[in-house]
Amino acid sequence: MLRCMAVVPRKSRQLHLWWSQISSLLLGRTEVEPTPLRVHKLPPRTPALRQVPPAPSYALRECWEKLRLTYFPDQPELELYSIRWSDRNQRSCLASCNLEKRRITVAKVLDHPSCHSYLEPLIYHEMCHAALGPIKKVNGRRVIHGRKFKLLERRHPGIAELDRWIKLGGWFNAVKQHRRRKTRTLRLAH
Repeated sequence: MLRCMAVVPRKSRQLHLWWSQISSLLLGRTEVEPTPLRVHKLPPRTPALRQVPPAPSYALRECWEKLRLTYFPDQPELELYSIRWSDRNQRSCLASCNLEKRRITVAKVLDHPSCHSYLEPLIYHEMCHAALGPIKKVNGRRVIHGRKFKLLERRHPGIAELDRWIKLGGWFNAVKQHRRRKTRTLRLAH
């Protein structure tokens, strides 16, 4: 029995030569012309023109502890909260406070040196939510940023600057710059 192992060529001309070789072997002919073997080399991968160094990550936990000791020393239950960067690309939410899971999530977009000055008041804002506890309903409506919350929030000197930054489009610009940086990094990687 004749055993033949061959690699099937991809191009039609090579396929024709391959079939002629197989048929010659099957018919018992010994004069079979070998098909020239072509080796395709991939072009060398060009290194990225410029590597963008990663910005130092802001220490969220240290900031949380500092704010808790400064503004809420009588509420040790705030130590139980975890704080982390968001895994998703946030467009409308800067940060969130989940009271059931005791977790604060901050938008990854803000982990850039140009936004670090706004992180402390933002974390304080979320800490106010955690300190006040569950959201109350008044006349069937949830009161998220009520009178008590606003009074508590005003204790931090950076809240006014954070509000001004958001109203002037700072958050929108941070999202746009984050997308540009991400696109540029992906482009340089390929």
